[in-house]
Amino acid sequence: MQANRHKKTGLMVLAPVILLLIILIGDTVTRIVMGLVLVCDLIWLFLMLKKEKSEKAFNEILRESKPTDDSLDPVEAETIVVTGKFVPQPGHKPAAPSFRQSSVTTSEATPKPRTGNIITLGDEEPSDISQRYFEIINEAAPGIENNKATVNFFLDKVIKLIREVVMAHSAVFYWVNRDTKKLTAAAYVVGTDQFSPLPIPLESDLLSRVVTGEEPVTRGAIDQKEEPALIKYYNRPIGIISFAAVPIFFGKKVIGVLAVDQKERDAFGSETLFTLGRYVRIITHVLSILQTGFFEGLAEKRLKAMNLIIDQMLVSNSVEDILAVFEQRLRELIPAKIIYFLEFQGAANSLRISRVFTADGSEYTLPVVEVEIGSSLAGVQLSNMGPLYYRNLGEEELPRFHSTEERLEQGSFFTVPLTIHGQMLGILCFESPVNNAFTVAETRFVARLNSLLSYVFYNYSLQMMLRNEVLYDPETKVMNNHFFVEKVEQDMHRLKEFSLAGTFALVCADKSPEQMELFEGELSSRPYLRLAEFLKAEQNPNITIGKIEGETFGIFFFGTESKEMFIWAERFKTKVAKQSATSSVGGNSFTVSIGVAPAENKSNFDELLQTARLALTKSQNAGGGKVTSST
Repeated sequence: MQANRHKKTGLMVLAPVILLLIILIGDTVTRIVMGLVLVCDLIWLFLMLKKEKSEKAFNEILRESKPTDDSLDPVEAETIVVTGKFVPQPGHKPAAPSFRQSSVTTSEATPKPRTGNIITLGDEEPSDISQRYFEIINEAAPGIENNKATVNFFLDKVIKLIREVVMAHSAVFYWVNRDTKKLTAAAYVVGTDQFSPLPIPLESDLLSRVVTGEEPVTRGAIDQKEEPALIKYYNRPIGIISFAAVPIFFGKKVIGVLAVDQKERDAFGSETLFTLGRYVRIITHVLSILQTGFFEGLAEKRLKAMNLIIDQMLVSNSVEDILAVFEQRLRELIPAKIIYFLEFQGAANSLRISRVFTADGSEYTLPVVEVEIGSSLAGVQLSNMGPLYYRNLGEEELPRFHSTEERLEQGSFFTVPLTIHGQMLGILCFESPVNNAFTVAETRFVARLNSLLSYVFYNYSLQMMLRNEVLYDPETKVMNNHFFVEKVEQDMHRLKEFSLAGTFALVCADKSPEQMELFEGELSSRPYLRLAEFLKAEQNPNITIGKIEGETFGIFFFGTESKEMFIWAERFKTKVAKQSATSSVGGNSFTVSIGVAPAENKSNFDELLQTARLALTKSQNAGGGKVTSST
């Protein structure tokens, strides 16, 4: 008010000064300019006086008070007056109040209080108001981890509010897709069934002008002939005359468009754009908050997934287990329907599909196994160190794996090389039936996982090499005592579980003085080393061979009766005696003693070993070259 008073005084003083200058100055052009300034000054002064007069009248209305009883003044008495009377039904007592509030009183009188904190109850309580209110405020909203659903929920509420505030026929919100150069409907409230939610290409319509010009657009008189070309989100013209739209900026880029329309002329003006601008500010601020929460949740989700990958890899003992771990976690991080693992054989320069995972765990028939390196999308990855992303398979000339496979009309395909120290181990391929299914953030994250997955396979290979060195006896190349006992105990447990037969045998080369003299020269021709070679030649999936101690070997037959084992032992004894004499390492023959014991009804390996040892001792005490059964 003080500033307005100063302006008015200045304008009143300026008017006579300008008039005096017009009289004194003789130049015609200057007089014309000064005259225009004087006219503007008088018009401004007139408008200020008119506004001051109207504000004064409005203030007088507000200050006007009606006669009232001070004792019933709700403001002075800090009391809420409730008019009405509760009349209990016959036979019922008035219900006691469930709460007390000292600042609330009830009066049977019905005075005429002035406007204040008054609650007026009619004869009947309004129905459904409270229920509807609580339905609105308690409506289930998606969690912050579901970023897309949260944004859609928020936009749906805001767009309804905007339509009501500006009294629009329709209110729409569109996302801008720079890659496809189209506008995609995100939220809309329309007054007709002719609305089309299909994407709108960026052309010359009013929505597109907002995006290309990056500024608000308003029209107050759209001709009926212009409507189809200017407004593209209706299936046909419906008589829209007024239109207003504003851009949504995020990170200094237009990411969306907010628009309203009306069937009346000049329904929207500058004040409408200002109102929409305030809502845009709310939208962008909420989007910023959601983005921060989404990224924090995504980072936590990814960290949790990586921790689970590492934890499960510690207990994985095969390539299949490792791949299953990665497949399960990657499925949570990237929306791929199918994940392929391609194994690269460097020596043969070949690429083959070794494992396929589907998002729902269903069976999937491989299009091919061998991949065409020179003429496929997967093969192209071999000549590129970085990941390759194909947004639309329908536009690609090359097939995914092989020229004989069925070509897809659409879909996304993403390949990631698995390398360590410049050596190619394999390729991970992600496929989705939807075009452009993977975001830049998702592809970057999976690409960074390349190092982890490559290290896992490299480390697993080293572990297998070390395990093989530790698992097998370095001299005889059969399983050492520790791992042999562990494996036999596992097989014994399986025998009990499935009620199967099993047999254990101890085999030892006989040590007669004559044989010791013959073999004391060349180490490689010693009986127990040659016996190990004979035993390894007999090995199959149902036979486990290991070194027990010294020059004694153990053999466990899974699912074999002791009688069958005894026949095998007799045949093996004869085979060793005959073939040892014609062996390439020397012509000195030797014999073996074998002790056989059934594995049924044995509580542990030690008990089984003792039984077989007694049978072996009997064979050796009988002069060797014999097979003895404990039964």
